[in-house]
Amino acid sequence: MFRDAEYLVEESDARVAMGLVALMASLLTPLAMVFQPTNVNIAITAGAICFIGGLCGFLVKAATRVISNLFGLLMTAIYLTAVSENGLTPAPLAVIFAAVTITTMVKRAGLCCAALIVLAPIGYAVANPESITAIAARALAVGPIVCFVFFYMLNQTKKRKDKIEVIANALTTSKHSKEQMVERQKEMFAVIGHELRTPV
Repeated sequence: MFRDAEYLVEESDARVAMGLVALMASLLTPLAMVFQPTNVNIAITAGAICFIGGLCGFLVKAATRVISNLFGLLMTAIYLTAVSENGLTPAPLAVIFAAVTITTMVKRAGLCCAALIVLAPIGYAVANPESITAIAARALAVGPIVCFVFFYMLNQTKKRKDKIEVIANALTTSKHSKEQMVERQKEMFAVIGHELRTPV
């Protein structure tokens, strides 16, 4: 089911993304312990889940697509929970979370999850205008733009790669056709040569 679906990146690249998530979580979770955001338990739990999920997606090669799709859904839920509990504090991380869902999930599901992630802090800011700080305002403005550009670049890269594959297949087919034609010509010239050498 997951293998036949349309993705924006190859499975090997999704594995790399999962490994980077595990690395990022291993670096950010200790920071959450040190700086203690509003709800430190959510931050530490989210970091642990991201680390374990990312590591599993990276190491379990046979199930990378299944793990990465489930992980994308889980990351979306974690981010939405973080925004509802901590307000705009996680807003700068929206781009990272959205990029991971775009690169690891089935194309349409990844886009939906990325949209939820990017729009969650904006919705919170609209509902609570007093909570907007300068950093949060920048994150709110930049997040959707960066995610759109990231998706657009991945989509264009995939389209170009698909075109290259079509051209490569056409060239391979053309090469085989030419080789067959050369073989037929050799056979024909061999028959003609034989007929010319054989007395009537």
